[in-house]
Amino acid sequence: MRAFHMNLLNYNANTMFPLNGNQTPKHTRIQDELNNYRNNVMGQQNNVDVAGFTEVFVATGANPNNVINALGNLGDALGIPRVGGNHQIAVVRCGFTALQPNGNEVVAIVLNGNAIIANYYIAAYCPPQAVQPGWHETTIVAAQAGYTSHLVQEPYMVADYRYIVGVEFSLGGTNYDIAFIHNRQPGAEQGTVMMGQIRNYLGQATNANMLLGGDFNLDPLCQNANPCSSGAGANARWYYSNGATTAADNPRDWWISANQFLNGQQPAQCNVTPTMPNPNTTGTGTDHRGIGITIN
Repeated sequence: MRAFHMNLLNYNANTMFPLNGNQTPKHTRIQDELNNYRNNVMGQQNNVDVAGFTEVFVATGANPNNVINALGNLGDALGIPRVGGNHQIAVVRCGFTALQPNGNEVVAIVLNGNAIIANYYIAAYCPPQAVQPGWHETTIVAAQAGYTSHLVQEPYMVADYRYIVGVEFSLGGTNYDIAFIHNRQPGAEQGTVMMGQIRNYLGQATNANMLLGGDFNLDPLCQNANPCSSGAGANARWYYSNGATTAADNPRDWWISANQFLNGQQPAQCNVTPTMPNPNTTGTGTDHRGIGITIN
């Protein structure tokens, strides 16, 4: 099973490649890099099974057909299988931020059409000063038509925080829980508070095949090893990082799992899209590499 994440840098899913319209240069540039990844990193005989895209925006009034067309095209570039001509696609609001307060920042998920979905979900840690502090989880039932849109601003959400969005599914008789995050908390909370909470959250996972990937906006506790373990006791977690992933040459995109991942065997391999983003051209693409991981 192969999973993939990429931060798409302020990507409006309603306008990037509308149905019966033309691709924008930004969409084309991202699509080309995903094709490059599949052909030259994975090998075209392989395919991704689930992709999560962050820094994506879907306004409440967006045309679902435009969103499906754009995200489905990116899924095709990764070789994500369709069934009956369709992927399974979800756009789930992951918080609300100053970046685009009225644009509904979402995590967009494109899933293998053969997968059997249990549910999508939001997992949110709110700080002690929040009106509703602590962990909250919202379960989202997958739409039968294959396109699930959940743009609700949940009452526990705190401004300028972004939360985990995941999907629980089975594929080939195996259950998976694959989640994504565009990590954002004010100030030092991003590393000192939130990452501790994320590690604890993963440690309580009931599905041994749970992975969290994303743009964490901070470096992993260890780098350039696959996998690399860090911490001790209850906070020991496994990090999968291939080093620098941003135009600023920082390792901000990576995967993390709990110790119980695949019964402690950690038989996963991670990789990145081939091209390091050029800081002078990110306006027509993205400022992040994509990250992939293969579970044997």
